[in-house]
Amino acid sequence: SGESEAIQTGEALAEIESSVNLVSDLILQVASAGDQQASAAEEIAQNIQDVDNASSDLVEKANYVASVAGQVGSGSLELDDTVKKFKV
Repeated sequence: SGESEAIQTGEALAEIESSVNLVSDLILQVASAGDQQASAAEEIAQNIQDVDNASSDLVEKANYVASVAGQVGSGSLELDDTVKKFKV
């Protein structure tokens, strides 16, 4: 009968609506997870850049220390030669 078909159609539409709402919720969850991953990737990229900057700074300072060590070594040799001249 027409009334029975209308009831079945209403039930089917309610199931479809429920499924659409479920899919919509899942889409929102996926979008949120995507945003979180993008944010984490951006933070990782910034951390990598910070490490790169710190490494460059460290190399620069190590080169300076090596230069100073070379100068100290040269000065030490000169001092040694000078002290040898004053031996009794």
